[in-house]
Amino acid sequence: MTQAPETGTGSAAADPERTAAAQKVTVLGAVTNLVLALVKTVFGVFASSQALIADGLHSLSDLLTDALVLVAVRLGAREPDADHPYGHGRFETLATVVLGLILIGAGLGIAVNAATRLAAGEIPLPTWPALVAAAFSIGANEWLFRIQVRIGRKYQASSVVANAWHHRTDALSSVAALVGIAGSMMGVLVLDTVAAVAVASMVIWAGGKLGWDAVKELVDTALEREEVERLQRQMLRIEGVKSVHGLKTRRMGPEALVDVHVQVPGTVSVSEGHQIAERVRKHLIRSHPDVSEVLVHVDPENDEQGIPLLPNREEVMAEVFRCTEALEDDLAIRDYTVHYLGGRITLELAVEVDARHTLGEAYRIAERLREAIRAQTHVHDVQVHLHVPHGESGETAPSGA
Repeated sequence: MTQAPETGTGSAAADPERTAAAQKVTVLGAVTNLVLALVKTVFGVFASSQALIADGLHSLSDLLTDALVLVAVRLGAREPDADHPYGHGRFETLATVVLGLILIGAGLGIAVNAATRLAAGEIPLPTWPALVAAAFSIGANEWLFRIQVRIGRKYQASSVVANAWHHRTDALSSVAALVGIAGSMMGVLVLDTVAAVAVASMVIWAGGKLGWDAVKELVDTALEREEVERLQRQMLRIEGVKSVHGLKTRRMGPEALVDVHVQVPGTVSVSEGHQIAERVRKHLIRSHPDVSEVLVHVDPENDEQGIPLLPNREEVMAEVFRCTEALEDDLAIRDYTVHYLGGRITLELAVEVDARHTLGEAYRIAERLREAIRAQTHVHDVQVHLHVPHGESGETAPSGA
């Protein structure tokens, strides 16, 4: 049984191209958010629209989230070190949690403000500039969403994707503001306030979803069921893999980590078992771009129900050597292999018998040794490979029990 801890060819979070693209698109979003926040807040005040003011405050909160994403991308791009051997991808996840909390707080603030104004009877009539500002906001936010979600998905940057969806909620909230403003201008004054509450609800929902998804990553939630099943099917197709169990997956920022037990034939060598593990590792990394590290544990049998702790090879062979001494025959153990399978010990012995013995005598000596080992040691079964030298020819006579 051996372990093959392996690492992927590189960290997605540390990719310079990925970092540059994420920073560039986030700066673009920050500049746009600054313009939108100013336009919507100013137009909302002068055009008497609560919904537009709420939408402007929403865009203002986006500036903070853009700053968080920039910091997270920079931190996540650092190479693994002694304190963070798996890399710094979780900084992006943490930033997404904070981003979600900010959205929830902004939404609650908007809702409380709108409800307070409605209760106090403060329902002003919006004017046409508010409509223009809301329409401008819809177009700008949808444009930002499309750019950021494309870059985020291309480079597996979760915080950039989260920020992109933030812009999509901004566009939707601006639609709600547009409807509310238009309705109020048409005589239903309360619609502007209702739109402000609708905007707040969208913001709270978006923040809750983003935050919850990030929290699931922080507590090592597995990949989606379909993805896990696909990983398992692919491993079972690899030559030498008899079965797969103990498959565990989790996310680390933009990357996926995999731990798995693969069962190989029980009699293969340690080096061949390691080769099988290496094929599993390389196949998963090549076929799944987000998988950056695979830890493959090689088992000669299914150990899901536990494996009994048996004597180690030194203890086993000490018992065997005592048996050879008791026989008082002219034989020597030249090599041996110990197998632990099915909760039992199986032993392969390469035994040499003195040349003065005939071949028949050598076989009888080997059989006495086999019986003694089975009766007096923890070994369940023994296979004896017998070597009887004859002059210079060195002929062998294998004997398997």
